Amino acid sequence: MASSKVTHGKCLCGTVEIRAEGDFKACVACSCKNCQICSGSAFTVNLAYQKGSITVTKGLDDLKKYEDKATDSGKSVWRRFCGRCGSGIYSEIEDGTCFVKAPIVEGALDNQPVAHIFTRNLPGWAKDSKTGNQVENGPPS
Repeated sequence: MASSKVTHGKCLCGTVEIRAEGDFKACVACSCKNCQICSGSAFTVNLAYQKGSITVTKGLDDLKKYEDKATDSGKSVWRRFCGRCGSGIYSEIEDGTCFVKAPIVEGALDNQPVAHIFTRNLPGWAKDSKTGNQVENGPPS
């Protein structure tokens, strides 16, 4: 369930790299409308880290920040992403908790989420993990 003491992640183009200190608190999936829009998917998978755990080790000038308002609570969520390739890097909520996008960390998607929040927004096809036939090497030709 927990990560190693130091975790590294990078965006798709490799311009932005981060380092997360300590174990993550939880692996959480989120299907809030804003996460769906940002990810272009039915949900995001995130590694929750305590305040002050994340350091940008490369590409700080290319790391962009967008202040979002959570649809349900109205609270601020700061979403950070690569300004070159657009990859989501992490989000931070008002108490300082950071949610690193699991796909940017090698092997992080092997962690089973302990919770899936805002599932009322899940489309019918995504309920019960029914995502269609699995095709290992891409779509059939």
